Amino acid sequence: MKEDPEEICKLLAEQYQSVFSEPEETKKIIDPGTFFNSPQISEDPTMLKNIEFSEQDIIAAIEELKPNSAPGPDGIPTNVLIKCKDALARPLYLLWRHSLDTGTASTYRSKESDNNPNSQRRS
Repeated sequence: MKEDPEEICKLLAEQYQSVFSEPEETKKIIDPGTFFNSPQISEDPTMLKNIEFSEQDIIAAIEELKPNSAPGPDGIPTNVLIKCKDALARPLYLLWRHSLDTGTASTYRSKESDNNPNSQRRS
């Protein structure tokens, strides 16, 4: 077990670097002020309805997950998502499509996430 604070810091930095990746150049926001105050965004309340994606896009996104990544607040292990991606693609597509079309999000919260001190409560 490491006790030197600098060594611990170095190990933590290496761990974080191994599980996070840099966004693609075309998806980086260079100037957040300009991006979020764009007339295109502020004048078009239906902008999210114009986002197009498919079940295949969801499968491709799941395939980019690292199998040893920590589960999200829903508690679903990444390896389950990867192994079940074909079965999950349609339901996930329908959930995301409905959310984008209506501007609402699911309020489902499992009992496990309520009891998990590491998960953030959603209001």
